[in-house]
Amino acid sequence: MNPGSEIEYEIPYVVRVHKSGRVERLQGTETVPPSPFGEGEPASGVASKDVILDPARIYLPTAAVVEPNKKLPVVVFFHGGAFMVHTTASPIYHK
Repeated sequence: MNPGSEIEYEIPYVVRVHKSGRVERLQGTETVPPSPFGEGEPASGVASKDVILDPARIYLPTAAVVEPNKKLPVVVFFHGGAFMVHTTASPIYHK
């Protein structure tokens, strides 16, 4: 057996932590791409873009593309769950 594949800790069906430090997610690994500005999500009217903030996703109402100089409120949401199972690109957060 490869010593790096030995399991240190496991939450069944959720995550495995190996002795090597590697973390293996067992669910919540499906992702969806951001919806480009101008194309938005039809159901919500919101477009999204991934940015490098380890990780983050910016959402913009598609109406803002029509009026680019219009000031919009900013909402900042910090997910407190550390994305152990899902990521910012998971379908569950993209509805």
